[in-house]
Amino acid sequence: MKAKQAIGLTLTVIAAAGAGWFSASVLSKHKPSAVKVAESEASKQKSAKPGEVTVQDSQLTALKTATLKAWPESVTDSLNGKIVYDEDRTARVETPVAGRVTRILADIGDTVAKGQALAELDSPDFASAQADFQKATADQTMKELAWHRAQTLLQHEVIAARDAEAAKADFLQAQAETTRAREKVRNLHGLMISGTPGQFRLVSPLSGRLAARQVNPGMEAKPDSGSALFIVTDPTKLWVLVDVPEADIGKVFVGQHATVEVQAYPGKLFDATVTRVGLAVDPDTRRIPVRCALNNTDLSLKPDMFAKVAFSDRDATQIVRVPNQSLLTDGLYSSVFVPTGSNTFRKLKVQLLRRGADFSEVSEGLKPGDNLVVEGALLLNSEAANDAQ
Repeated sequence: MKAKQAIGLTLTVIAAAGAGWFSASVLSKHKPSAVKVAESEASKQKSAKPGEVTVQDSQLTALKTATLKAWPESVTDSLNGKIVYDEDRTARVETPVAGRVTRILADIGDTVAKGQALAELDSPDFASAQADFQKATADQTMKELAWHRAQTLLQHEVIAARDAEAAKADFLQAQAETTRAREKVRNLHGLMISGTPGQFRLVSPLSGRLAARQVNPGMEAKPDSGSALFIVTDPTKLWVLVDVPEADIGKVFVGQHATVEVQAYPGKLFDATVTRVGLAVDPDTRRIPVRCALNNTDLSLKPDMFAKVAFSDRDATQIVRVPNQSLLTDGLYSSVFVPTGSNTFRKLKVQLLRRGADFSEVSEGLKPGDNLVVEGALLLNSEAANDAQ
């Protein structure tokens, strides 16, 4: 009896072991795909080198890399500046006479040539200037004829020399009055509309683009209003005005290179050149005005934009600048992520030389030509923290 029980117990154990082996083999052949994916991702993470993080293909869309370029080291911190019109290429057109605007001949954004009409005005003051010129011309003609008659009569000794000299003096005075009236009309900077007294066209004094218009049809325009009716400028050339602290003015000189950052284009730097350095210190702010020339061929920058300006020397040490959004702060250290493969990235410590509003200068850890993760660093840092756990 005991022998039968022992044999039965042995068969039960063998059957259970066989069932377990069969279940394991079946599960291994029909394992769910999600489990396989998880194991695949786990094997990838295990295969990554120490300090590296591996991400899935779907996460790559949240990452952006860029190649670092060489920049001259800044000699000053970023200073507040303002973008303005290049006043050497800008004209603020005002009306020289009071009048009512009848027509607008150009609008904002239009390209205008020197001497092109911008608006037509109906002006009694201009009509008066025209009348004075016409009256002076007629008076000159009459007195010129009187002088010629006096010369003829003097030759025949009909009149005294004094009378001939008086006729000549009258003619010269009339001639001077005609010149004065003509110059008054010309200095109004307008084009007379023939056959329409009192109306003239306000013209552009230079070629460029119409940047602003402060006038509408029917508006009464006055020469002493204090505001320009039109602003004509060359928008491809701008100025950047910066107030440099007294302590840093020795580092700034004419011809020096500067970089400009604006809030409208984060992560983008614009080149500028110092063209003027002020000769006096503002007694209230202890700062000196500095003017920089800025090329704006793509018209992306606009006057009155606020900017951050950093001065540098083209002959100075070449360094790299990285966007602040790519930097990670780990206590006293700063780190970035650099790609090491199609899906792998390595965390790298860097030494900052100077931190700006949007960019920071790196003195150690990176060099020109290196690839850097400029967007998605926080995502990679989170993945690295999960791997560490």
